Amino acid sequence: MANEMDSEKELQALMTFLYMAPVGVLQMSADGQISLMNPMAANLLMPLQADGTLTNLFDAIDHSLPEVRKLVAEHDKSNGTICKALRFAPFFRARRYAENKTYELTLLKVAADTLMGMLTDVTEAVMREEQIRLGSAWYNALLNDQFKYGVVGLDEHGLILNWNEAMEKLTGLSATEAIGQPCSTLFDDALSFSKRLPDLLYDVTASGWTLQNDWCVKADGARFWASYIISVPEMSDVLDVHVAVFPDAKKSAFVLLIRDINEHVDASEKMMHATSCDDLTGLLNRRAFFDKAETELNRWRRSKRPLSVLIIDADHFKSINDRFGHDVGDSVLKALAVAIKRCVRQLDIISRIGGEEFAVLLPYTGIDDAKDLAERVRHCVANLMVEPGELDIALTISVGVAEMNDSVDDMRRLVKAADGALYRAKNAGRNQVHKA
Repeated sequence: MANEMDSEKELQALMTFLYMAPVGVLQMSADGQISLMNPMAANLLMPLQADGTLTNLFDAIDHSLPEVRKLVAEHDKSNGTICKALRFAPFFRARRYAENKTYELTLLKVAADTLMGMLTDVTEAVMREEQIRLGSAWYNALLNDQFKYGVVGLDEHGLILNWNEAMEKLTGLSATEAIGQPCSTLFDDALSFSKRLPDLLYDVTASGWTLQNDWCVKADGARFWASYIISVPEMSDVLDVHVAVFPDAKKSAFVLLIRDINEHVDASEKMMHATSCDDLTGLLNRRAFFDKAETELNRWRRSKRPLSVLIIDADHFKSINDRFGHDVGDSVLKALAVAIKRCVRQLDIISRIGGEEFAVLLPYTGIDDAKDLAERVRHCVANLMVEPGELDIALTISVGVAEMNDSVDDMRRLVKAADGALYRAKNAGRNQVHKA
């Protein structure tokens, strides 16, 4: 009798722990049907369901992490870890586009038809990691001898005032050739950079510095992948950069530091991919997209220059998955991502925001030009034949277009407006572009 009472107390303590645990805990069958979950799991997953019901984990996260079904199917062992701390940006169907979160999922197979899952909101941790990464890159650029960097002094408009010897070695340009030129000429896509420069300089004035990666160009036209920092002189003077590099030179309004990271591009891309990119397509994930979109929105509020968005959805994608399987569906999504990237500019912000849905934010672009771009993407995709294995799959897309204006006061509403236009395009027969 005492043993039974002890067992009951232990069970009650376990249930209390699960109820109060700060992470989501789920038990489910091999096909994702949930048999047990604690309140934290319900709080994290319920907003992913439009109707508020939650019976199957795979259905709930299908728009955010469709590859989980495949991972489970491919796990042929009787038990073990299926995925560990797999990060994804949740797609909120109940509060669509209202929040930018990052979740982390661990799945364990504990029996032939029993899975255990742990779900955690790691949004704040991801943001802290990004801040640490940026800070580390700043100090590495200035203090770590293994990275050689060039330094350029700029006036308030971005014209080159000063030029150090390292820049001459880096680019092949002499000081005589460089001084007086706009700093945009140092970048491969000079036109895009010149458009972004006023916003970058404004951000630097407000915060002291900004760190970016981009393609730079040498005097002979060769490109190199670079990490660059623009700072105010006060920030650079902390480490005597201005005095050491530009003795007896004109005092600059801004200091631009450029380092060639071609040798480290793989590591740089892996780090960015882990925190900001969708695993399947390599495009920005939902959280990273809305982070960047918020920056562009703040710039729009300040200068009111055009800002538009495209919401792109693959037509009849579910039927492709149903007929050919998820591997073929994955190949289609990858091909679609490549086609979109080919049509847009380097400064445009492209993301897979869920399932077969993509978003493209277009700075400096009004709604008519955005619609023209959407038509180019649509034609490109319509002429695309995806060939996974021996299959030839034709694909079309529907696109909704919207432009920021004073009646649309946040990014969520802008995307919602484009989303409404997308559904009108689908209701009108698909393979169309509609404006909000």
